[in-house]
Amino acid sequence: GSEMCIRDRSNTTPLCTLALTFAAVSLSGCDAEPNLADYATNEIEAVLKVQNTESGNEGAFEVILLGPSSGLSPNYIKLSEQAALTATWGDDSLQLEQVTQGAISYGGTFTTTESTEFNIAFTRPDGEDAPINTIFLAAPFEITDVSSSVAPGGSLEISWSGGSGTVELVISGACIAQYNASVDMADGAISLPFESLIPIDATAPTSCALSTQMNNTTEGAADPAWNAESSTVGRVLRRQDDATTYQP
Repeated sequence: GSEMCIRDRSNTTPLCTLALTFAAVSLSGCDAEPNLADYATNEIEAVLKVQNTESGNEGAFEVILLGPSSGLSPNYIKLSEQAALTATWGDDSLQLEQVTQGAISYGGTFTTTESTEFNIAFTRPDGEDAPINTIFLAAPFEITDVSSSVAPGGSLEISWSGGSGTVELVISGACIAQYNASVDMADGAISLPFESLIPIDATAPTSCALSTQMNNTTEGAADPAWNAESSTVGRVLRRQDDATTYQP
């Protein structure tokens, strides 16, 4: 199936899975899919994403086009014939294809080993094009090691390889307040003293599993031909869920 997430402002949780499942969401209750020809470009909210959220160098494009909606459900738009979303980076180019139904999205995959600038151009035969949607994607990285436990007098050790720039580090668990910090990927490792992790119940702290997430996200403006809510997102994300035991 497909996730119906539209926008992620938190930068701590992946917007949508990269799995480009060709789909199966039914259109029950709908007489017809909304067609691009029914909307001017400046009526459409475009959410254009370039993401690398799984281990390795493969990433994916995801584009969602939303028309004005009078109800609570998003109004996903289907491209009409000859309209196109074309991604380019370096000497490579790819026309995005519809990959989900119902919650309609367009996508495709790519491979990159370094920081890369992408552009996703929108062209249509019956209205204004939106050709400049520039998205920066940081270099892929991997979390190589996380402490299996952390206790008083000790520290939570995290190491990684690859990547570039500054990344948001998030440590979370049911028994602690979420820990957030910015880390320089050039450092390759960080050591968090046990005292950095604040128990939710300071008088009677309990043990729990901790998850580590590193998130490098860049958000930007889309082509001004779209409506003002449109945006671009580039995200490299890695996580190790429940890898550490917090032992107060």
